[in-house]
Amino acid sequence: MDIESAVQAHSDWKLRLLNYARGTGTEKIDVQTLGKDNLCVLGKWLHADGQKYVDNKRFAKLLETHAAFHACAASIGTLVARGEAAAAELQLNAVGSEFNRLSFKMMAFLRDLGSTNKIA
Repeated sequence: MDIESAVQAHSDWKLRLLNYARGTGTEKIDVQTLGKDNLCVLGKWLHADGQKYVDNKRFAKLLETHAAFHACAASIGTLVARGEAAAAELQLNAVGSEFNRLSFKMMAFLRDLGSTNKIA
């Protein structure tokens, strides 16, 4: 798995969701798909080849954080779909928001994984 590509893809979600909330993007976000943690490149790896690390505590934390990130991103997408774009933007931009907390935590796990080339 290419860790830097996974990091970039997940960090891109903030901009994608902001564009969706502002109506400036060309992308229509499928909230159902966004909420699933096994469809992105990282999620596919976590639920397939990454399972060799299933007994590792750091892997378990990454798996848990990744799933929470997708659930949070989907809830923001749902706000936009319901016409609550301002509330969605607030969640994306607030420093201490759940989205930003999970995003930071996941990026740290991924960078750690990339620097050690393993989860051990």
